Amino acid sequence: MKFFSKICKTCRNNLSLSDYYKSNPYVCKECIKSKARREYTKDKNFNNKANRHHIDKDELYGLMCTQGNKCAICNRPERFNNQFGVKSLAIDHDHKTGKIRGLLCSNCNRTLGLFEDNISLLESAKRYLEK
Repeated sequence: MKFFSKICKTCRNNLSLSDYYKSNPYVCKECIKSKARREYTKDKNFNNKANRHHIDKDELYGLMCTQGNKCAICNRPERFNNQFGVKSLAIDHDHKTGKIRGLLCSNCNRTLGLFEDNISLLESAKRYLEK
C-alpha cells in the first residue's frame, strides 16, 4: 500500500494528503487554522465578544471551527450586516446557568429569545407548522 504525502509550504512538514483541504492543497490544515486563529484573535470585536461572555478566545475559536462558522440550528452562515460588514455569529448561552450552548445566526438567536428558551412553546410551534 502506497502512502501519499507532500510538504506543507508553510510549516515545511511532510504530511499525509488527508492533512490538507481539497480547496488548498499546498498548506496543511493546521497551518490554515493557526493563521485563522491569529487573524481572529487580533480582531477587536472577536476579543470583546469573548470577554463579554467570559469565554476563552481559543474556546470561542474552537466553537467556530467545530461549527464551520455556521449556525448550530439552521447550519447557515450569518447573513446580516452591521457597520463593519457581515456580523459574527451570536454566542448562545443558557440564561439560568450561563453555560455556552453554541453559536447562532441572528435569526435563530432572536427566535430562541422570542420563545424565551421555552421548550414547550417551541414544540407547540413545531406542531403548528406540521399541520
